[in-house]
Amino acid sequence: MIEFKWWSIETGPTIGTNVNLWREIENDLNNNDVPLASWKLRRNGECFLNDVCDMFKAKIVFKGDGNWDFGDYLKASIEQYKKIISCAKSSASSWNDRDKLEEIKEIDKKFTDAVERTQYNQWAINTSIHFNHWADLQPNDFKPVVNAFNELFDLFICKNCGYIPQLILADMKWEIITCPCKKFLWNLKEKQ
Repeated sequence: MIEFKWWSIETGPTIGTNVNLWREIENDLNNNDVPLASWKLRRNGECFLNDVCDMFKAKIVFKGDGNWDFGDYLKASIEQYKKIISCAKSSASSWNDRDKLEEIKEIDKKFTDAVERTQYNQWAINTSIHFNHWADLQPNDFKPVVNAFNELFDLFICKNCGYIPQLILADMKWEIITCPCKKFLWNLKEKQ
């Protein structure tokens, strides 16, 4: 299946596929091709994080030419998910839903750790794509970067159906965030 994600006169269509990105990157690293692995991580990361921003209704700095990049999408996705997590924790607490609160706290802990590791390692992506005489990363140098982003991206999707949950509004206020299978479902409204 091929999904058209974006289209412009300059670049033509951008497509998303059901290809296992992480397996492809691992194959590139096994073939000692760090620049190709880095390029795939960045390009597919931009596509994935674009979808996260859309589903989470994340605020991204406007650019008239629509030329957002990996850093723009990453920052907006992270900031919005932090707000959603905080709101979900407050809601679960107000409803005295201890099980849901513990579930969200565990995700928050994993998310905070993954964000920290991606922020620490983000420099390696651009460095590996472009020629830099001072930085010739080897596959073992780049694997921690790939692992960090894999873990972060995994936290944006439902473990059951594989879809990115969608932020649902009612009267322009956050109501819930859920996926198609409803296994990922957080109430975002506090008890009145």
